[in-house]
Amino acid sequence: MFLKYLAFIILVSLFSSADNCAKLEYANGKIPFDGVYVKVDSLGNVCTKESGEWRSFFPVCIYADKQRDHNYTAYSVEGRFNCMIAWNASNLRHIKNAQMKGILDTDPYQDGEALEGQLASEIQKIKKQGLMNSLLFYYTDYERKRIDSWDWHQEKKDILAKEDPQGHPHYYLNGHPWSVEKIYKSKKNISDIIGTYSYERWNQYQPNGPKRIIKLESSKQNNPVVMAQLNYGVGGDKLYKYPKDPIGRRFAPIAMASVAQGAKGIAFWKDYGSTKTAIEDNTWWDDLPKFNADIKKMMQANIIQSPHNPFSITCDSHYYIDKYHRNIVLDNIYKKDIFGYYLIPDDILNISIGTRVVEKKGYAIISNWNSSSQKLHCQVDTKELGYSFTKLNNFIDNKEDIGLVKKNTFIINIQAYSWIVVEFL
Repeated sequence: MFLKYLAFIILVSLFSSADNCAKLEYANGKIPFDGVYVKVDSLGNVCTKESGEWRSFFPVCIYADKQRDHNYTAYSVEGRFNCMIAWNASNLRHIKNAQMKGILDTDPYQDGEALEGQLASEIQKIKKQGLMNSLLFYYTDYERKRIDSWDWHQEKKDILAKEDPQGHPHYYLNGHPWSVEKIYKSKKNISDIIGTYSYERWNQYQPNGPKRIIKLESSKQNNPVVMAQLNYGVGGDKLYKYPKDPIGRRFAPIAMASVAQGAKGIAFWKDYGSTKTAIEDNTWWDDLPKFNADIKKMMQANIIQSPHNPFSITCDSHYYIDKYHRNIVLDNIYKKDIFGYYLIPDDILNISIGTRVVEKKGYAIISNWNSSSQKLHCQVDTKELGYSFTKLNNFIDNKEDIGLVKKNTFIINIQAYSWIVVEFL
């Protein structure tokens, strides 16, 4: 028993950092969730209560088919995943045994009396089995299914409010950004936190998803934006025309690109999808430990938790000189959203850049999901940054002078399928 407890503490430490997790207000129009077991601030940062102490928690979640015979340690090995979709209390108990948090899927529960009876009964079982602290979110997939079934959504909201008052947030995965607008134009505040796809199987060659996090943040709704989901296993038999691992080495850099744009957690759908590929056989499987280690290091420095994109960096991998010998930077044109954050394009270069300022020091998270290394030429708006910089450090690897700096511009190389966190000194 002691070894299991020790393993849980070690696993939690891989994804979290101790702090007071105070409810923070960023005046961004989002309403924090101040729960008994889980807190989410207005930027989407998640905190969980562990042994009486609130800790920052970065969800890395897996939706799985029922192929493992309840042996879910395959997902949490070496700290790859720390949460998993649960179907019921029994399933949640097995997830806890694998040292992970559970997300209770509410979609299978039907309408009317059946909905109330089944969902309320399952929550009661979770309480009686002492699993409330192992529950992270309630989950609804708001895609095409029941997209206008307001009564069903409202019933679920009322049941959760009755059975688990302010205990855990209700997370809605939005299949398309317009579905968020549909909810909130109808003034149906049925969810507490939201997320969307950042990689879709049907759009494998041009993943435009990291921008969707920004779109959700900018939309006129009041839920904190938390999750970015990467998908494969959709499309049925058509998948067999493609490799069994259609995401490949892009998985981790696209996940990090989503973080750069403001995601506070990621999810993967799903193990044993239509590709019939076990998750351990994916080429990105061994990239997850580094991804999580880098997330932890950034969280310890409050880089991830801070407001995203407070200053602009204009970059291009191709430099042009016009007839007057002036350097021209193309492609990445920055625009501010309604909250003053910068919208960072990622659909031209297959590179995402997100900026942060922590204790008056600037950082840039740059992620490259190209199959080749890229040489970036970038210009920083130092008025927004707050100071002029003279050198760049690699925050993750603690390496100094990693780029060529000249008059608030820099040139830097970034390897294929990789990311870098630049520290401006």
